[in-house]
Amino acid sequence: MADLDVYEKQGFGNKSGFGDNPALLIVDFVNGFANPEEFGGGNISDAIKATQNILGACRKQNVPVAFSRVVYADDGSDNGIFCIKAPGLKKLTEKGLINKFVAILDHKKAGLDLTAFVFIVSEHSDHYEKFVEEANNCKAVMECHSITGGGSHILKVRVENSQALEDLLYEIQNWPGVSRTQSNLVLSTYKEETTIDLNILGKK
Repeated sequence: MADLDVYEKQGFGNKSGFGDNPALLIVDFVNGFANPEEFGGGNISDAIKATQNILGACRKQNVPVAFSRVVYADDGSDNGIFCIKAPGLKKLTEKGLINKFVAILDHKKAGLDLTAFVFIVSEHSDHYEKFVEEANNCKAVMECHSITGGGSHILKVRVENSQALEDLLYEIQNWPGVSRTQSNLVLSTYKEETTIDLNILGKK
């Protein structure tokens, strides 16, 4: 008898509906479980891909989203019975690379069709701290880097459309110390990784 048949016979699998205040809970989508080199895993890629659609729809509708994961203390003080059964779990610490959440949101499915890199020219380094604070508080800014060359910082931003980008640039140009911006729009993306191949850490 197939598993689904067993569950149906036992009365499991009924639909509960969304209720009045639905939310999305995503469990254990961390690099360690998605990386085939860790825990003998890498078998959740299909689940990650399928969850992109659900997560994108929830973001559009402002449905609350929560991510959960297992975190052990760096000093091993709270390692329990599962760490005896599966010692690899000890690496799931707050500082461990493999315990970072997998990036699964497809930005286009979430309605963020436009990606741009914004180069920042600042008036003076005295403003850097305030600028970085503004970048951290801006939801459209995905990344903020201090750079060499003609500018002081580069931002990676994602917005809905060109009008939203124009509004965002106006906002950025009014941040402390910003004297000028230069924007480059992304036409196509051929590679965009958020995970690290831990094998390269052992190479010299």
